Amino acid sequence: MLLALLLLVGAATVAAEGQCAGCNLPLKQEIRKQEVLADLKGKLGFDPSQAKPIPAKVLARAQAIARHSQRLRDDQDDAEVTEAIHVWGSQDEDEETNEVRFHFKTDVKGRAIEKAYLHVYIDTPESKPEERRGVSIMVYETNEDGMKGELIASHHVLTPTHAFAHHKIHLNADALERIAHKSVAILIVEAIDDGVNLVVLPGQIEDSATHPLSLELIVSEKKRVRRTPNFCEEDLPTQPCCVYQTVVKITELGWNRVIAPDSFPLTGCAGSCERAAVNYTMPPALSALQSAVGLSTCCHPTKYESTTMIYVTEDDNIVEKVIENIYVARCGCS
Repeated sequence: MLLALLLLVGAATVAAEGQCAGCNLPLKQEIRKQEVLADLKGKLGFDPSQAKPIPAKVLARAQAIARHSQRLRDDQDDAEVTEAIHVWGSQDEDEETNEVRFHFKTDVKGRAIEKAYLHVYIDTPESKPEERRGVSIMVYETNEDGMKGELIASHHVLTPTHAFAHHKIHLNADALERIAHKSVAILIVEAIDDGVNLVVLPGQIEDSATHPLSLELIVSEKKRVRRTPNFCEEDLPTQPCCVYQTVVKITELGWNRVIAPDSFPLTGCAGSCERAAVNYTMPPALSALQSAVGLSTCCHPTKYESTTMIYVTEDDNIVEKVIENIYVARCGCS
C-alpha cells in the first residue's frame, strides 16, 4: 500500500512536469542563460563584465591570434580525408590491341575522385634503341561502340635507351570519375613511335604478378553523417522534446575581454515527452495506477558540445581555451 502511494505521488509530480515541459519558455531561457554565464565566468576565472579595458597593443595581438585560429579551423573543416586506391589494368592473353580494361570495385563507386594517375612503362624502340627521341603517351576513353573517344591525357617523354622507363601521368579526374561508375572501364593507351606502340601492355607480360599499367586514384573518404540537432520550432507546447536556441552576443554582455567568438548559442531542452511505457513486470494494480496518472518522462540534455574561447585575462595575458560541455547539442526523454 505504501509503495502504491509513493508511486502515485511521484507519478503525479512527474506528470505535472511533463505537461508543462514546453510552457513559459522565456523564463526557462533566462534561467538557462544565467546558468551558462555563471559557468563561463567560473571557467574563465574572472568576471569579464567587471574587467578593465584591454591595452591597444594587447588587443591587436589578441585579434590577430583569433583570426589565425579561425583560419585553422576553417582549413580543418574544409580538409578532405583521402585514400589512394590502385586499379590494375588487364588484357586477354595474346590480345593485339591497345585497349586496357580496368575493373572498378565497390570502394571506388560513388566516391569523389580528387586526383587520378596512370602508371605506364615505355619500352625501348626497336629501331635505333640507343637514340633518345620524343614520344607522346596518349590516353583515350572509349566510346560505346568501342572506338577511340575523348582524350584524357597527353604526356610527352623521351624514349628509354635500355630496359623499361616508368612514367606517372596525371589524368583528367572528372573523366575518370565519370567512367569509374561503370563496372569495367576501357582505356586506349598509346605511345606511337615509327608505327609501333611503345607502351608495355598487360597482355605482353607473361608474369601475372607484374602490372605494367595501373590507375592510382586519390578518392575522398565517405564522410560520417552528423546527426542534426532536434531544434525546437516556434510552437513549443505541441512538439516533442527538442533543443531550443537563442544567440547571445558578447558585446551585449559587455564582456570586452572576450575576443572570440563574438557570439555563442544559448541552448537548452524544452518540449513534452510521451508517457512512459507500461512496465509489464509490475503487479497489475500498480501498472494500472501508473497508466491512470499519466506517468511522463523528462526532457533533458543527452549530448553536450564544447567551444574555443580567446580572451585576455586581468593580467593582460592572451589565453585560448577550450570550454568543455557548454552547448546542449541534443535532448531526449528518460
